[in-house]
Amino acid sequence: MMKAGQVAMFMGGAADDFERTEGKRFKAYLLPQGPKNRLTWAWIGGMSIYAQAKHPDVAYEAFMDLTQAIHEWKIPSPRKSLATREGIIRATPYKEVSADNIIANMPNMRAPRIFPGYAQWATIFGERFVDPLVRGQATAEELAPQVRPLLEEVLTQAAAQ
Repeated sequence: MMKAGQVAMFMGGAADDFERTEGKRFKAYLLPQGPKNRLTWAWIGGMSIYAQAKHPDVAYEAFMDLTQAIHEWKIPSPRKSLATREGIIRATPYKEVSADNIIANMPNMRAPRIFPGYAQWATIFGERFVDPLVRGQATAEELAPQVRPLLEEVLTQAAAQ
């Protein structure tokens, strides 16, 4: 909807590619100040090496190569030395117009608290609560009684494992 010009503002991530949209001008801005702060979610990913890998040295080298590539590609980089205006522009030159505002938002970024069952919980929350709410298909008051038991069941199952 943002790229099609149907909405005027979008809360996305630093890695979104709106600045590439032909014929449109997009730019990331500092988040608005809320009642307490500007905290925002920072995406983090996890990787690991299978403990029973047949070739652990090769697996380790691949792990390190992938980690380095992510640090050079991710906006902003998880590595502080690359999470700079220059690092952003080197990784994605079209982000130059937004680089200063991405950097300004960095002190407000927080990773989510990961817990057992998090992926399932987040999927239910996003698909069954946030999406219909944002699309105007239902109100929070209507959705909460339907979604809460599903979220609580995920937590209960995770705690039992």
